[in-house]
Amino acid sequence: MKKLLLLFLIVPLAIGWFIKNEPSRVLSLDGIEKICIVTDEEVEEFDSLKTASYNYVLFNSSEEANKVKPKGIVLYLNSELDRLKDQLNLIVDRTEKINDKEIIYGFTTQYDGFVLSNNKRINTQIVVQGDRIIAGFPMILTGF
Repeated sequence: MKKLLLLFLIVPLAIGWFIKNEPSRVLSLDGIEKICIVTDEEVEEFDSLKTASYNYVLFNSSEEANKVKPKGIVLYLNSELDRLKDQLNLIVDRTEKINDKEIIYGFTTQYDGFVLSNNKRINTQIVVQGDRIIAGFPMILTGF
C-alpha cells in the first residue's frame, strides 16, 4: 500500500514541481540578442518597466531571465527564420502580411503556455521585418 501511495501521489507531485521549475526551453534558442520577460512578479534587481498589469523586464542573458517566472517571453533574435522554425519544431497555423512585416502564428512544444485562437492552441508569434526577428511566447506582449 505504501508503494502505491508513493507511486501515485508523491512521484507525480515531484515531477510536477520539476516541470514547473525548469527553465524555459525557448531561452536556449540560438541567436538571442535581448530577452523581455513579461511577469506579474515584483522585480527590483533588473531593468524593468512597471505597468498596471505587468512588469516588463529586460535581460541580456538566459541565465538571468530564468530567475523570473514569466507570463510571456519576447525574444529579439539574430537568426534565420527557417532555423528558428526548425529549433522550435514550429507547427505554423497561419501567416499574415502587414505593411513590411510578416507575422507567423503557430504552436511549439518548447513553450508550455498557449492561447486559443479560432479554437486552435497558439503559443508562438513571430514577426519578421527585413533581417530582424521578434518571437513572442505565447504572443508578443510588448508591441512590434
